[in-house]
Amino acid sequence: MGLPVMPLREFFALAKVPFVVDRRRAVRDVAPLLAGAALLVAIDMGLSAATTPEIESEAAIGSLYAIRFVLASLYVVALCRRGASPSADFGIDRSRLREDARWSAAVVVTGALVTAAIAILAAAILAAAGSLPQLPASVEKMLDVTALLRDLPRTLGDAAAALVAAPLQEELVYRAILLPPLLMLLPAWVAIAVNALVFAFLHAVPYGFGWFVPAQLLGGVLMSIAFCARHSIVPAILVHSAGNLVLACGGVLYANLPRVWPTLFA
Repeated sequence: MGLPVMPLREFFALAKVPFVVDRRRAVRDVAPLLAGAALLVAIDMGLSAATTPEIESEAAIGSLYAIRFVLASLYVVALCRRGASPSADFGIDRSRLREDARWSAAVVVTGALVTAAIAILAAAILAAAGSLPQLPASVEKMLDVTALLRDLPRTLGDAAAALVAAPLQEELVYRAILLPPLLMLLPAWVAIAVNALVFAFLHAVPYGFGWFVPAQLLGGVLMSIAFCARHSIVPAILVHSAGNLVLACGGVLYANLPRVWPTLFA
């Protein structure tokens, strides 16, 4: 059984999807949803600010993710029960879960192959030009493979948070809850840009404004497109998880490469 790879023409056509479907509605219909989403995002960011790198306990971080997820879930359930918004508005349709998961797997695999090809090409160009830029010392220390293996329980806890907890909780809040009212109110490209900026700011609160934020801006755009492509939270969750995996594996590889190939770096 081969990998579920999507034709490249279809893969790149996904970027057009948010811009060909007009979801805009009257301001009076959107204002309550946008106000509720903004309040939930503000609360979520406040809780996220508590998950700073100084917290040593995976249990504490896991509990904060759980609290944030429960709050978002209660918000969705409350709106659905009141009839203010059906679950499909949040990209949640149980009848399509299997189809969405199959489609998303093809997107993720194709995206990973395209990303890997671009990364290898960029690394080859930089290496041929002279030397690769070295990561900050603090980042190298954090991604040192010896330290990661020495504290394996913490490493596995961080992996579970990055690959499972974060994609589930953050996509529920920042794509399923925040993005639809933005799309109902603003032109698609503005809505996606605002969503990506809010998502990047979420990560800048505990980690600071630095090299990490551009990756979150790009991630916010990609997850928004994944959500819009089928108006489903499933593709956004899987793209988020795959993106975190690529960032983590690429970061660990890059941080430890100077040990085996020091001449590549400045």
